[in-house]
Amino acid sequence: MKDKWSDFYNAHGRFYLQPHSALSAFINLCKKKGITKVLDLGCGTGRHIVKLAEEGFNVSGIDFSPSAASLAEKWLHQKNLEADIIVGNFDDKIKDFPDNSFGGVVAINSLEYGGPDEFNNNLNQIYKLLKSKGLFLLVYRSKESQMKHPEVETRFLSEEELKQILHEKFNIVSFSQDKDKHYVVIAERK
Repeated sequence: MKDKWSDFYNAHGRFYLQPHSALSAFINLCKKKGITKVLDLGCGTGRHIVKLAEEGFNVSGIDFSPSAASLAEKWLHQKNLEADIIVGNFDDKIKDFPDNSFGGVVAINSLEYGGPDEFNNNLNQIYKLLKSKGLFLLVYRSKESQMKHPEVETRFLSEEELKQILHEKFNIVSFSQDKDKHYVVIAERK
């Protein structure tokens, strides 16, 4: 899958320029809670990292595509912003951070690849990374979502399945669907 995404970014460049619409609500909640440090899982070419850095957050991002990470770094440099971009599989890289390292974690369309065990393992790692009452923004494809990249295998969940999985470790602050029918969840670590 890494090669598919690298090929995609090499062919299309920085194609997502605007942050996901839910990022503003997440940023507002983080600011109200005094959260300053955020991790972006699957940061791609940087559309969320750039916005978070512009808003004054200490932000780190992980993406396994060197092409995407390079584009994100260039974008940050062009805007005179700083962020820590890590190239690698975030399933492995998130284990390198100590527990309670972040006040917020963003995973926008990055956790639906792989099987149920991988998703559950990622949620467990995110739980460990978040400080008590830390915030988690998750955007996850529903069964009604339109596939923009059909060549990449994707796992879909129903609303009930997703809520049930999250409930063990997170309190759901908000749950909705965006214009693409993706689930948009802001959750707080229990």
